[in-house]
Amino acid sequence: MTKPVLAVDFDDVIAGFHHAFTGFHNTHYGTNVAYEDVYCYDMALVYGTDQATINTRIFEFHEHHHDTLEPIEGAIRNLRILKQKYFLALVTSRCESTAEKTVLWKQRHAGDVFDSAHFGNGFGSKFPERKRTKLEICRTIGAIRLIDDAISHVNLVASGGIPAFLLDRPWNQEETVPGVQRVFSWDEITAHLMS
Repeated sequence: MTKPVLAVDFDDVIAGFHHAFTGFHNTHYGTNVAYEDVYCYDMALVYGTDQATINTRIFEFHEHHHDTLEPIEGAIRNLRILKQKYFLALVTSRCESTAEKTVLWKQRHAGDVFDSAHFGNGFGSKFPERKRTKLEICRTIGAIRLIDDAISHVNLVASGGIPAFLLDRPWNQEETVPGVQRVFSWDEITAHLMS
């Protein structure tokens, strides 16, 4: 019997992007932004700059500081448990240009826990013709649920008929649509999915 497919986001779901990026930005650009200050997805607004500048700085971070990303507490341990019951698919909005660094990070920290990886080319994309929503990816791979930290992604996926877990973060405090369940830890996710 084939395992059901569980779609799992990368940044701030299994890897602590905002924890690492705030430290990088504060050190290199003289800001004083705490993780809790990242109250929205408009990073230019959060860091007090324009979109082109923040895009350049995010690219710089990915190019030279990607290895500073640390796993989210409990993510890898719980993914290993979930792998017993689910086919795990990494589903990220990252551009394919980050695929090598993303896959290397995944292998170093999580080994073979993921069965596949899918890039939506949503941010700073060098491949706009290959841009896909997480709903499109989830439908293509037959995912039964998405685990993410972005309101826009979980709301879109749930509106398309695929339930989603939303990991609570400072930047995702808006209302969700039916089919989205807000959770506060990986242990909570596993308790729901393994019962």
